[in-house]
Amino acid sequence: MKLGGFEPSDAARIELMKGDPLAADLSGVIAILCAGAGDIGVAMSLRAKSIGLPINVMDDLVHSTFIFPAIVDRGDVVVAVGTGGASPVVARRVRERIEAMLPSGIGDLAGFIGGFRKSMHARIPRIFLAPAFLGTGDRRPDRRAGADRP
Repeated sequence: MKLGGFEPSDAARIELMKGDPLAADLSGVIAILCAGAGDIGVAMSLRAKSIGLPINVMDDLVHSTFIFPAIVDRGDVVVAVGTGGASPVVARRVRERIEAMLPSGIGDLAGFIGGFRKSMHARIPRIFLAPAFLGTGDRRPDRRAGADRP
């Protein structure tokens, strides 16, 4: 079973380094994550950037080269919420609201519908109304169920 795009076996490839991170051997490292690092995070950011390694210093956008969005993962339905690093708390709260709104089986439904998508396009040329749980968004007659937006 995939978790957030990774196989469970991928976890074995993640290494937690102990000791002085400023003296650590970074050969073979693909990214650096610093949580609660304070001044060490700033120094690691300078080190990582100097050798071209991506780095995330938690809650420190200035010293990070990438950020983590707040993720809602329902299998085939994944929602990412980000604030550009400005407010992780806001992103987390929005994610919590989305999690509460989305039924737990929405990913299964998307996968099920996806399995029939091509045959649906061939058999049902136009659908005018979206299912109620998707809201009243786009109901233009040129939209087909499962059709990608231009």
